[in-house]
Parts: sequence; C-alpha cells; structure tokens
Amino acid sequence: MSGETSSSLNAVLNGCLKAVSIEFETTFEFLRSVLPPCFDLPETPTTIASISRWQSELCGEFDCGIISLKCRYKELEGTTMLVLIMSGDMPVTIGREMWGGGKENRYCSGLYGRS
Repeated sequence: MSGETSSSLNAVLNGCLKAVSIEFETTFEFLRSVLPPCFDLPETPTTIASISRWQSELCGEFDCGIISLKCRYKELEGTTMLVLIMSGDMPVTIGREMWGGGKENRYCSGLYGRS
C-alpha cells in the first residue's frame, strides 16, 4: 500500500473504539450451505459473532455487527463475512462505494446501552 493510500485510509477510519466477539463451533453442513463455492471448509467449523463501535472522520461514531465464518482458499485459512450490519446511512454508503463491501443499515448498538 502506498503512503498516500495509507494516509487517506487512516483519515477515513480512525479505528475501533469498543468491541466484543464470541467464537463458537457450528456444523460443516451449515458452513457448506452458506459459503461461496470458491471457499473450502476449515479444519474446525467455526463462526464468529461480533459487535463493535467504530470512529470515522467521514461519518463519526457508528456501530457494527458481523457474523464471520472460518474458511479456506487454496492453502490459506481465514474468515469471510456472512453478515455485516452497520448503524447509519453514511457508514453503509462509504463502505459500499469506497471499498466495495456489501452492508446493511440496521440497529446494532444495544450492547453499549444506546437506544
């Protein structure tokens, strides 16, 4: 990543303010039913659910809920997002238009006592 790109990315997204996640085992059948065909199954069928609050100079604070699945691509093991929910129109639009990521705009801030 070039210095210019890195600087502009840091200006847009300052970082995670709070986060909590839980990792749990699911079934290989579930993973196969929802993973895109380009991904292979991991050694252990694992799902990660997280909720977090982020800070961005473009859209202020926003909340994020993610359901991720462990998977493999060739010899690499990693995760892919099954669901990405963000609070607010700006985080959803910026994430979609700048980074090409699919998101939903939904309420996801109950963990931190906001209503």
